[in-house]
Amino acid sequence: MDEREEILKENFYEYYNIGLESYNKEKYNTATTLFFKAIAALCDLFILRKEGQVPSSHTNRF
Repeated sequence: MDEREEILKENFYEYYNIGLESYNKEKYNTATTLFFKAIAALCDLFILRKEGQVPSSHTNRF
Protein backbone atom coordinates (compact mmCIF):
# COMPACT_ATOMS: atom_id res chain seq x y z
CA MET A 1 0.00 0.00 0.00
CA ASP A 2 1.14 3.51 -0.86
CA GLU A 3 2.31 5.60 2.10
CA ARG A 4 0.01 8.41 0.97
CA GLU A 5 -2.98 6.06 1.20
CA GLU A 6 -2.03 5.11 4.73
CA ILE A 7 -1.75 8.78 5.75
CA LEU A 8 -5.15 9.58 4.25
CA LYS A 9 -6.75 6.63 6.05
CA GLU A 10 -5.19 7.69 9.34
CA ASN A 11 -6.42 11.24 8.77
CA PHE A 12 -9.94 9.97 8.08
CA TYR A 13 -10.09 7.87 11.23
CA GLU A 14 -8.68 10.67 13.37
CA TYR A 15 -11.14 13.27 12.06
CA TYR A 16 -14.06 10.86 12.27
CA ASN A 17 -13.33 9.61 15.79
CA ILE A 18 -12.71 13.06 17.23
CA GLY A 19 -15.81 14.25 15.37
CA LEU A 20 -17.84 11.58 17.17
CA GLU A 21 -16.38 12.61 20.51
CA SER A 22 -17.27 16.23 19.82
CA TYR A 23 -20.77 15.28 18.71
CA ASN A 24 -21.33 13.26 21.88
CA LYS A 25 -20.23 16.30 23.92
CA GLU A 26 -22.79 18.39 21.98
CA LYS A 27 -20.05 20.43 20.33
CA TYR A 28 -21.84 20.41 17.01
CA ASN A 29 -19.82 23.08 15.18
CA THR A 30 -16.58 21.26 15.91
CA ALA A 31 -18.14 17.90 15.03
CA THR A 32 -19.41 19.23 11.71
CA THR A 33 -15.99 20.60 10.79
CA LEU A 34 -14.29 17.33 11.66
CA PHE A 35 -16.84 15.22 9.78
CA PHE A 36 -16.32 17.43 6.72
CA LYS A 37 -12.56 16.92 7.00
CA ALA A 38 -13.15 13.15 7.25
CA ILE A 39 -15.19 13.24 4.04
CA ALA A 40 -12.49 15.31 2.31
CA ALA A 41 -9.85 12.74 3.36
CA LEU A 42 -11.97 9.98 1.78
CA CYS A 43 -12.35 12.07 -1.38
CA ASP A 44 -8.58 12.51 -1.50
CA LEU A 45 -8.12 8.77 -1.08
CA PHE A 46 -10.54 8.09 -3.95
CA ILE A 47 -8.75 10.62 -6.17
CA LEU A 48 -5.36 9.16 -5.26
CA ARG A 49 -6.50 5.69 -6.25
CA LYS A 50 -8.15 6.89 -9.45
CA GLU A 51 -5.69 9.58 -10.61
CA GLY A 52 -2.49 8.57 -8.83
CA GLN A 53 -2.07 11.92 -7.05
CA VAL A 54 -3.43 13.79 -4.05
CA PRO A 55 -5.12 17.11 -4.84
CA SER A 56 -3.11 20.11 -3.70
CA SER A 57 -6.08 22.45 -3.19
CA HIS A 58 -9.86 22.57 -2.87
CA THR A 59 -10.06 23.71 -6.48
CA ASN A 60 -8.25 20.59 -7.67
CA ARG A 61 -10.26 18.36 -5.33
CA PHE A 62 -13.73 19.56 -6.35
